[in-house]
Amino acid sequence: MSRLTFLLAIVYFLLVEIVLIMYSPQGNTFFWPAPAAPAIKRASGHLPKAPDYSGETITYDVKMGALKIGTSTFRHEGQEKYNDNDVQVVIFATRVVKLNDTETIWADSKSFLPVRVKRDIRMWPKYEQIEEVYDQARSTLDITKTVGARKYDQRIVKDGPIHNAILLPYQVRRVAELAPGWSIKVTLPTQGFRITLARIEDVEVPAGTFKSYYFESDPRRFEIWITADERRIPVKIKGSSGFNYMMLMSSYSK
Repeated sequence: MSRLTFLLAIVYFLLVEIVLIMYSPQGNTFFWPAPAAPAIKRASGHLPKAPDYSGETITYDVKMGALKIGTSTFRHEGQEKYNDNDVQVVIFATRVVKLNDTETIWADSKSFLPVRVKRDIRMWPKYEQIEEVYDQARSTLDITKTVGARKYDQRIVKDGPIHNAILLPYQVRRVAELAPGWSIKVTLPTQGFRITLARIEDVEVPAGTFKSYYFESDPRRFEIWITADERRIPVKIKGSSGFNYMMLMSSYSK
């Protein structure tokens, strides 16, 4: 094995750990999904009609400690119809070393809970597709994973709404009133936890310094900073593992 191949393998497996914790709620980037964690009861918190974020693009530097290893882009495409319901379409793309991971997510326009996710993952020479279909009324998630000519199916059943980890920061921004102590229970397909607004603080990212709401999860898996202004921009997301994985906003446009 060459030194470059070895280094790429190390970076890849570090990323997989973080992705499984935060950005791959189904836990199946290149592995079949882990057993579902015990379900958590229905999430609390009022989510009123949100501002129109259509056309919003947020670019992040992806860093492992002080080392920049790639970029991620969140793009809000706008509203469309899905099964006669109004949904918001967002695209989240990550480019890290030789890993290209693009997720197109359809979210309910009112709750911003996921309705459908289509994921394309390319890490040379491997390519796979994952499709998730959520039935929030029945609290079910059907996952279809395609690798080459092989296809795998799985159903996950919970006892309340099923969240999507990528959407979480953009869902929390829709809460009308936020103050330290606010919290919400979250159910992902493979784990459950509580997100709490711990405090308001200044945070510095490549795009500037912002007064932000600081959220942390329990169990401690990740931290999120969202600007404490009318835009509510997620400017920093950090994994709480020992690898110091971070996404830091480098640009914003709308």
